[in-house]
Amino acid sequence: MDEVKNTQGEALIDFLKDTGLVIENGRKGKDAFTCVFSRGQSVVDYCVVPTDCMEAIDNFRVVPMRECIEEMRVRGEPKRIPDHSCLMWEIKAAVNENLQSEESGSEDRGVPRLRYEIPENYLMEEMDNIDHLSKRLQGYTSAKRRWTTSIRTLWT
Repeated sequence: MDEVKNTQGEALIDFLKDTGLVIENGRKGKDAFTCVFSRGQSVVDYCVVPTDCMEAIDNFRVVPMRECIEEMRVRGEPKRIPDHSCLMWEIKAAVNENLQSEESGSEDRGVPRLRYEIPENYLMEEMDNIDHLSKRLQGYTSAKRRWTTSIRTLWT
């Protein structure tokens, strides 16, 4: 791929090693240049993740901006298309049993969305605690009102 080495690249590699990070480009999916222009091509855009998250990245790909515009069905025609490509990837995650895939409408450009089904008893214990505290506060307010009335009666 990009065979050019320089001090900035070496500094980046040292930084990644020191901090436990890795570059995902080229590890999963096809390796590709991220910047393509009339004078040449290079890899200048990176997907950087902690080493313990490497397995969560899947289907990494470099998408040239022209393809990206078509894939995302961008409205209008851009005056100029950038030299840089889009880096895209999927993230594998443990899915809660209450998390369900929901087909989205055309207004979302066909991007699948996830929907969370809230359990019926969600926050019920907290709501009971709030209700209990509210009743206690009402009791204190009532007692304060009686006490204030008694004090006023004594002073008049």
